Amino acid sequence: MSENFYINELRSFEKELDRVQEIRQHHSFLNRDMEMKEELFAKIDDVLLYTYHVLQSSSFQLNIRRQIIKTGMSYRVSIDTLQDMEKLSIGELTVIAEQFLKKNRMVSAIQGSITGVGHLLLLASDLPFILVSNMQLIQTLGYIFGHEMHNPREMMLALKVFYASVLPKKHQYSMWQELKADTDGRELFVDFEKGYCDEKLFDLLIPYFCKIGFIRLTSRKRIKRISILSELTSVFSRIYVNKKVGQFALSFYQYRYLKNKGFSV
Repeated sequence: MSENFYINELRSFEKELDRVQEIRQHHSFLNRDMEMKEELFAKIDDVLLYTYHVLQSSSFQLNIRRQIIKTGMSYRVSIDTLQDMEKLSIGELTVIAEQFLKKNRMVSAIQGSITGVGHLLLLASDLPFILVSNMQLIQTLGYIFGHEMHNPREMMLALKVFYASVLPKKHQYSMWQELKADTDGRELFVDFEKGYCDEKLFDLLIPYFCKIGFIRLTSRKRIKRISILSELTSVFSRIYVNKKVGQFALSFYQYRYLKNKGFSV
């Protein structure tokens, strides 16, 4: 498919984010002590940074990096390094990315079915698994499009993409515009003290903990049908999050590719 197809797809994606933002209903969360909020957000930022660094140094990510280069060579023999992936067309890169996303979605479904059993230990591990699998997803997409994800700039962009992608759609348009500005030649400066997380995070955490409560409640029932309902809830919620993160991150790296090639998006 031509670049124009992907340009139109990105424009449709952006219009959808804008539409959701316009119809959202503004509401305030429970008033809490600002200092407590900032302390919570700072700890979450620390967890995100730590997780990113751990994943980057893992042998699993190094193997993925090698596999991506190997896959690129099947399209073009001149590809020898990760940066050479930029020699491929956006259509070829998108095919590679979508194949990876499909496999990743299957893994998320399996993890969701395990969490759906409802044991406390499994429920406690649900959020870390979501964090790791989706952070890894974004790093891998960055690799596919030829970016060195250990680079500080790429790291901060990836963290910003992660945070934006997991938020409800009503908050994503403003984050999308920020990310576009970060890739339009603007010097990316990140205040490590300030971080990324803010009160928008509550719109994500509240439904998440409601889901966990529902799974725990239904998994304790003796009726088999209700028990299965908890597993289905966990599976489909994991697939939904994985698909949402994948779509947002893929759109972002497609946008960067087209901008770097001189296309007006």
